[in-house]
Amino acid sequence: MSTSHWSKPRQRVRLLSVQTDTTPDSRCRVEVELEWVGGTRVQGSANGNATREGALIAASLAAIEAITDVAGDRLRIEFRGAKAVRAFDALVAIVALRAEARGRRYDLLGCCAAPDDEVARGGVLAVLDATNRVLERYADLEEPPSRQEA
Repeated sequence: MSTSHWSKPRQRVRLLSVQTDTTPDSRCRVEVELEWVGGTRVQGSANGNATREGALIAASLAAIEAITDVAGDRLRIEFRGAKAVRAFDALVAIVALRAEARGRRYDLLGCCAAPDDEVARGGVLAVLDATNRVLERYADLEEPPSRQEA
């Protein structure tokens, strides 16, 4: 009996922290720290407008940067858009992404509840919601690619 990919335990990228700083010139910087399989930590950061949508977009881009760090060239992720929408009396972060791996293209959609004061966190979790299954399938889960020192 052969062992399939899906018989392995589920391994996902986990959110460790999201830090949002706002500057006096109405800009924001979002820094994200994620944990990859085996405890490897990766960071991503992005700048945006200091608005709800701006923080959501910056957080999404920061998460993609961190994920790209662990996936290397095995998986390319393209940001398509992000929105914070009110549904059922709650704010929901929705992200649209496109991923490409081994010649296959995937249109991905992720969402997560995002209370007004945590829209950046909601954006990061929406990106993880959209990408974790694809990462699980195409990234080498045993060992992330090594980063070259600059």
